[in-house]
Amino acid sequence: VLTFANGVGRLPFDVAPLRGIAYDLTADGVPADAARAISVIAERLKIAKQQDADSPVYQLVPGYPDTAKRDTQTFRDQARHVEQTRRALSVASGSGADAIGAVVRTLGSDLAVADPDILVSVLFAYRAVKAWQAMVDLVGQMPRTLQETAVAQEQLALALNRLGRDIEAQSVIESVIAERGPSSESYGILGRIMKDRWLQAHQTANVDLAKGLLNKAIDAYRHGFEADWRDHYPGVNLVTLMTIRGDTDAEYHRLVQVVRYAAERKVAAGKPDYWDYATLLELAVIAGDEAGAQEALSSALAAGPSAMERETTARNLRMLRNAPGRGDWAGWTEEFALVLSRSSLR
Repeated sequence: VLTFANGVGRLPFDVAPLRGIAYDLTADGVPADAARAISVIAERLKIAKQQDADSPVYQLVPGYPDTAKRDTQTFRDQARHVEQTRRALSVASGSGADAIGAVVRTLGSDLAVADPDILVSVLFAYRAVKAWQAMVDLVGQMPRTLQETAVAQEQLALALNRLGRDIEAQSVIESVIAERGPSSESYGILGRIMKDRWLQAHQTANVDLAKGLLNKAIDAYRHGFEADWRDHYPGVNLVTLMTIRGDTDAEYHRLVQVVRYAAERKVAAGKPDYWDYATLLELAVIAGDEAGAQEALSSALAAGPSAMERETTARNLRMLRNAPGRGDWAGWTEEFALVLSRSSLR
């Protein structure tokens, strides 16, 4: 059972992906709540005594390391099955949640014994078509060891957020951060949750609450970008919300340049995806560069984005349209948002 103290720096690369238990320290460097830490560790040890195989090799190859030649063929058959299912999911994603559900039914009635790799692929397929409740249901049917992974919990938080269950979503993602430490993905999702809560408060004219929630969203995205400067997703959301808040200081302008560099290097490295071009689109809007925004928009659409991806960018553009000092930019920014919105309806 791995344990680590919060706030002592980033975990080493070789243990960061593993599930650990975090505890807080007092100013004197001792555990702040030893009783809670002991209770959590004791519960984890009880689970460990169930002797479930947690190694992919032991899960995939029956009887390993005492394998026979027939087991080698079993492994090959399973690998082939995973690849075939992935292709079926790719095709089904173009037809919607029902088509994805049909693929899931081929996996059998008990998903707890299905291949974890396939289940994660299904999770992201549902996300691409905005099947949020299906994502929540799927996580609940996963084997316990897969449910507890960061990727499953992060996507669960995202789905709960899109279903309007923000308090639950925030609790899930904050638990991931507390147990696994900071990451650009986790803080990016927390930022999205706080951004949605800010928008709700803003739309109901709750000025004081909206101001506080906007600051919390900015702080979350800042933590995410600082966790990995190469990941421009939390970075572009950070500068977008800072633009909406009306920031104009030197730090704001430096962050804009850093985010642009991160996105441009991703594109230059080859195989850019939709989010790379969407980031450059938002940055062009922030700079008032209509020609640059048009070029980035064309490249983004050519990347074949999902409805969820287009919808997210269109919403961000509309928020920027109403940011302080937009002036004549508001008109063409709305035109680009409309293009993305129309595309998401097809």
